[in-house]
Amino acid sequence: MQKIIVRQISGKRSQQTDEFAVGNFKELLVGRDESAAIRFDPTGDDLVSRRHMQIIPDPHQADSFQAVDLQSRNGTFLNRQRLYAPARISHGDVIQLGPGGPEFRFELDPAPSSMARPTREVGAGGYSMQATREVSLQPPVAASDTPRPVGRATVERMLGESFNRVKGESKKTMWASLAASAVLLLIGLVFYLHLGSQAQANKVIAQQQEALLNQMDTQVQQQPTAMNSKLSQLEAQLMQNSEAGRQREQQLAHLIAQQASASKQAAGATPAQPGATQAQAAPVVRQPPAAQGNPYTQQVDAIQKIWGAGQHDQAMQALQQLIASNPERWEGFVVAGNYERQLGSFPDALLSYKQAKALAPAEKKAVFDPIINQLSTQLANGATNE
Repeated sequence: MQKIIVRQISGKRSQQTDEFAVGNFKELLVGRDESAAIRFDPTGDDLVSRRHMQIIPDPHQADSFQAVDLQSRNGTFLNRQRLYAPARISHGDVIQLGPGGPEFRFELDPAPSSMARPTREVGAGGYSMQATREVSLQPPVAASDTPRPVGRATVERMLGESFNRVKGESKKTMWASLAASAVLLLIGLVFYLHLGSQAQANKVIAQQQEALLNQMDTQVQQQPTAMNSKLSQLEAQLMQNSEAGRQREQQLAHLIAQQASASKQAAGATPAQPGATQAQAAPVVRQPPAAQGNPYTQQVDAIQKIWGAGQHDQAMQALQQLIASNPERWEGFVVAGNYERQLGSFPDALLSYKQAKALAPAEKKAVFDPIINQLSTQLANGATNE
């Protein structure tokens, strides 16, 4: 009977293997969840989501399999290419869970008959073994810092699958695409600010924003009143004056100083009583405001207003989209950590604070140490995200 062999390459489970008989499962869940068939270390492999991805039989071809990302926080990479749609995987393919996360090799036993025997070829660093296929070339398994090329057939297949998926999307997906387009437009406008004078750039921004708001207003005329209310909040945020932004910057410096003082006091205080909650015991990291004209922080402020209005699900969804569009910004991870703590998801909050610290400027990194240390201690003592 043919078997699937999952061979760990890096991470806490490096050099370990999992084996599954083909035909005895409908799907193989990969993640940190206890129900996962391929389970990663809950604390050591913290770039892996609880339900990160699945390996399922290919519905279009017998004895073939697909890799499906389950909207994980850090993404799934097949041979160094990020997955945005289900993709077929073959014997010898390498899957990575998040950039810099653990890797494993997908193998079939016995291997497909179409796989040729390894051929030794001369490279710049000496001799290496490289497996070839009849249909398309499979990149060799290389070090984690070596890019993996993707064959033409793979690219064409991925483009075809993405097209079919986009073709059948619902109205909800259409709105998500519109929001992404709006973000791209705002980023382009910010870039334009550096090409001309400040006065001329501000005039162009005002015109573009007005056109965008008019377009969105036309499209949501038939939507509920709640949508129009959110649009008004966003418009008000875009018109916020620069003086308020400077005042908030001063407040941030004061809050950071207060946070450092509170952290020192908490380090010498007595441990929290058993009845105290995890959120009460941990300090709070404040998300810094920004001056007028920064689209990213304007969107963060708009999300915070939605959260303050009690619309937590909508706020978290908008925040996840913002983080996905700007993974290099640390401010969004701070807000995510604060929200996740309020919702009781302490492991996710700890991960968000770690990512915020990694991306934050050097002078702000120390602000995160007290809360990261305290949440780590709490989780080690039995705190969960239930």
